[in-house]
Amino acid sequence: MKTKKIIMFAACLLVGLAVSAQNGSDKVKKAKKTPEQEAKKQTESLTKDLQLTDDQAKQIEDINLKFAKEGKAKREELKAEHKKQSAEKEAEFKKVLTSDQYAKFDQLKKDKKAKRIERKEQLKRCMEEQKASKVPQVPNE
Repeated sequence: MKTKKIIMFAACLLVGLAVSAQNGSDKVKKAKKTPEQEAKKQTESLTKDLQLTDDQAKQIEDINLKFAKEGKAKREELKAEHKKQSAEKEAEFKKVLTSDQYAKFDQLKKDKKAKRIERKEQLKRCMEEQKASKVPQVPNE
């Protein structure tokens, strides 16, 4: 039974690494938080770790909120720029490729997206199974 849990943990870890490599990130994405939620969570953590006074905590939360909002705006700008570049690239591809080639190219994109989604779902299921079996996780550092 213990061996089965170890194998399951290793499989989850490998799937996680594959998804992380695909995303260009070393963390599994979590539900998106508002800047306010992000700032509050960061502040609560610092308040606990640094024993901040109420006044310090309020100032820190204001700073965290300011940077969380700026970060969100920058991420949205980058996402929009990336979308624009992708559309421009596709338009140029369309000029070069035959209609059959472009259709195949479009299908390849759809297949890759479906595969990426499946890997994310597989990782999510694996993580849920891991939590259910209460296998200790390696702490994030």
